Amino acid sequence: MNIEGQYQEAIAAYSLAIKLNPNNLDYFKNRAMVKKEVQDVPGALKDLNHAQALDSTLSEIYYMKGNIYRTQKQHQKALEMYTMAIYCYNKGDHSLNPFPFFFNRVNTYLEKSQFKKALLDYNIGLRINPQHSPSYCNRGTAKYQLKDKIGAIADWKMAVKGGINQASVYLEKYKTE
Repeated sequence: MNIEGQYQEAIAAYSLAIKLNPNNLDYFKNRAMVKKEVQDVPGALKDLNHAQALDSTLSEIYYMKGNIYRTQKQHQKALEMYTMAIYCYNKGDHSLNPFPFFFNRVNTYLEKSQFKKALLDYNIGLRINPQHSPSYCNRGTAKYQLKDKIGAIADWKMAVKGGINQASVYLEKYKTE
């Protein structure tokens, strides 16, 4: 059986599980992940909305929705969902590490050229995970766009130490300006 067939079997199994236990939000979340894999974005969002109706305080649901919206280039909706994930975390849902919420939100800000907001979130993210080299690289980009060349170079150097090759490219390109 090919992978597509396995996805369809998984969707059918989760659909049966939901029919037997319609109040289990994990079934909806899991079916949503499978639907996302087969490019059924409306179906995935519908399942996540059902999960959210069962528990609107679970940060993971908002994070998953944010990821879907981001892949669909619906940046404003993605930002709203990541912000809700952070809000739920701050209100007591500590079921997941909050770092991915900030990292994906900040990268969405970067994609939208909202560099000041990106810089703020990179600072928070790096307080949570100070060893995350991609954050140094991306924060360097935000700083560079905000005309903080010295700060950008310092961040890119940290990223290089962490093995991010792209940061070396930035250092070569921008150190002589």
